[in-house]
Amino acid sequence: MHHAIQNELLSIMKEMVLKIIGTEVKEAENFAVLADETRDAGKKEQLSVVVRYFHNDMIKEGFLGFQSCASLNSESLLQYIKKLLSECRINIENCVAQTYDGA
Repeated sequence: MHHAIQNELLSIMKEMVLKIIGTEVKEAENFAVLADETRDAGKKEQLSVVVRYFHNDMIKEGFLGFQSCASLNSESLLQYIKKLLSECRINIENCVAQTYDGA
């Protein structure tokens, strides 16, 4: 299978998973954001974002994505988190907790 087709399939699967996470978080109503930044193998800073929520009598965590970060200031990190939540149709007003590494 050509790599372009593989990439397209992965993109479709990513959208499906994010849609499921977004739907579950909406049903749960409240959620927490977990965010951390780290350097990848290419020495680029990346931010990873996860949501934690209670759904169907289970605590769940959903990985929303990685983002290469040109800047690590609080405003830049906030904008990326807000963008990811918006793409998943998750209302940031329902965020009840935030956790960051802070190192």
